[in-house]
This record gives sequence, C-alpha cells and structure tokens, in this order.
Amino acid sequence: MGKAKQHYVPRVLLRRFVDRQPPAGWPENRPHEPAVWIIDRELQAPATRRAPQNILYQNHLYTLANDTPTAPAIEEAIGKIESAFGTAMARLQSSHTLQPADLYAIITFAACLRVRHPSWMDNWQGFLDRVQDLYRKVDRSANNSESFSDEFWAGADEAGRRGAIERGWIHCETENPHCFCSISICFVMRVAFCA
Repeated sequence: MGKAKQHYVPRVLLRRFVDRQPPAGWPENRPHEPAVWIIDRELQAPATRRAPQNILYQNHLYTLANDTPTAPAIEEAIGKIESAFGTAMARLQSSHTLQPADLYAIITFAACLRVRHPSWMDNWQGFLDRVQDLYRKVDRSANNSESFSDEFWAGADEAGRRGAIERGWIHCETENPHCFCSISICFVMRVAFCA
C-alpha cells in the first residue's frame, strides 16, 4: 500500500548535504551518484557514503490502514510541506530574499521534522495507549465490559501517526499563501525552537 520507503529526514533536506565528488579511485566510466557521508556516532567505524534515498527512512512509517494506495494521507501532506520548503530554499539561494510564504514554509518544515520522526510518533502513541488502558479499566469497572471502549478507541493503534495529520501538526494549504500553514504559531515555535 502506497510508497514503501518513507523518510523521516526528507530527501529534499538530505540532498543539501551530498558530496558530489566521486570517491578516490572511482572508475571514470562508472556512473556516480552524489551521496551523504554517514559517520558512526561513537566514531568507531569509518565513514561511509550513502545515497539520500537509502538512508533515514522506514518502510510504511506513515502508511495508515485506510489509506488510498496512490495518495496516502500523511505522505501527501508531508510532500506539500517539502515542496514548499524546496521552493522557498531555491528562492533564497537564487535571490537572497524571502517572501512571507517562504518563511512560513521553512518554519513549517522545521516543525514537521520533529513531529514526523518515529520517536515522536512512538511517544505520542505510548501516551494514547496509556490513556486508552485507563479508559478501558473504568469502562470494565462501570459496565462489566469494554464494548463502549472498543467503539470509542477503534483505530487507536495508529493514532500516533494519524494525530500528526488530523490534529493539524502536519498540514499546509498551498493554494492560499496568506493561510499557508494551519499549525498554530505557538505550537510551531515550541516544536521548532524549544526541542
């Protein structure tokens, strides 16, 4: 269902860090693809080169059970944010100026980097799982069953991912640059600058 490789550090950002020079000893007749240098955190292993499309992703990280295979909801929203960021950065690079919509695109992109990361979604999912457990205990105690809980919590197993799109954490409106981003500025500032 949908695109398998889903990057939590987007390729539009990774491409800004590629080394375009072939490694020493690279055969002249062999095609070369620019790559990002990967350095071991502990500095115990030598640095390696990897193409942006082959790093910092998980298969079906954002795919939801009811997604349309050709247009998965979270991937579509993230794609709009990445596209707007790419346009803003290209304008900044070429003209050294930013329009107000460009600034919103960059801020939204920065905030999105946080909420799209697997650890953020896992943390959110863990919180919701604890709330659901408490809710079910109260339901069992009051009603001797969990039938109401089953209905209320349907689909909660992927709420950490769905919340990112449904709560407006990842959403942008590219048709109207004055209403570019529906993320509250308070949330964006907290996520982007106080992490």
